[in-house]
Amino acid sequence: MEVVKITPEAGDTPSESGGIAHGGSDHPITGRISRAAAWGGLECELAQAIAGLEDGHRLVLRTRADAGPRLELAVDGGRLRSTVPTDSGLAAWARLDRLAEQRLRRTGWHPPFAPGGGGRSFGEPAEPGWWRDDDLPVPGDEVAGRCVTVVRDILGVPVPSWLVYQGYTSGGAEVVFGGLHLERVALHPSTPPLAARVDGVLRDLLHVDDVIHDEDGDAPVRRDTAMYYVRADEDHHSVEVFSPMLRGVTDSPVLARRLNELNSSISFARMFLTGETVLVAAEVDAGDAFASSLERACEAVSWLADHWGPRLQREFGGTTFFESVEPSPGDDAPHVGLYL
Repeated sequence: MEVVKITPEAGDTPSESGGIAHGGSDHPITGRISRAAAWGGLECELAQAIAGLEDGHRLVLRTRADAGPRLELAVDGGRLRSTVPTDSGLAAWARLDRLAEQRLRRTGWHPPFAPGGGGRSFGEPAEPGWWRDDDLPVPGDEVAGRCVTVVRDILGVPVPSWLVYQGYTSGGAEVVFGGLHLERVALHPSTPPLAARVDGVLRDLLHVDDVIHDEDGDAPVRRDTAMYYVRADEDHHSVEVFSPMLRGVTDSPVLARRLNELNSSISFARMFLTGETVLVAAEVDAGDAFASSLERACEAVSWLADHWGPRLQREFGGTTFFESVEPSPGDDAPHVGLYL
């Protein structure tokens, strides 16, 4: 990812509240400062950032909450487009009320898709919003002051430390504003490989320092009579958890009916016959709630394999992965451990 860095001017000093507070031209203030000074410091920083915007640059100020309010600045074709998005993805508390819209209109902002307003920068907008244009070059101090007013007084952000920023170009390169002392949020944050994320979950689940993999790249984990495997599928962005709970069995209608009965009474996993092996398996999508879903899949598959493997063995023969051991008193609680 290409990164464009706009360096700060000498003498800029960050403050705790997210802005630069100055107690005179030669004496920057350190430590806690008033809200007014914090907003004043942010205004100075924004003026500098706006002065450094080039054609194709976009600067987004938003709250740390992804669905919170935001203000976007985009330079394209000799103009600066300012936008306050109003898309449906915003949280209810972040949406503009009628009073806020009236204040925007009174100060020169246009409603979404106003007639004659033209399209937003970088093609048709993916989200509507209140907007206004300024011809370049723009007075940075004036635009920065307007931005602070909108963010603070209309969007309701109480202090600059609530804000983060994103900077990027129309080509997708990151833009870093070195003089803007807000936390920068990467446009395309790097995500560790799926296999590394899986190992991290297993280390926490099994309380081990290292996860060992077999020649297929799977992580084998023992639970009493059962061995289950955890396999990361990078291509499909998913993780498979499976256990050969019973091996050396013969296919029969009776076995098929028994597995169907069991599948009708369990969730989050399935049992099936492949060749001469009864497998129990679950699949986890590597998206939201990945860690908790993977832990649940490991628990479900390992418990089902250890619980039902010996019972199906008594009905249909075959062998479990490990020899069955009689549980000791008080050993009813599932136990997960790494035996490699």
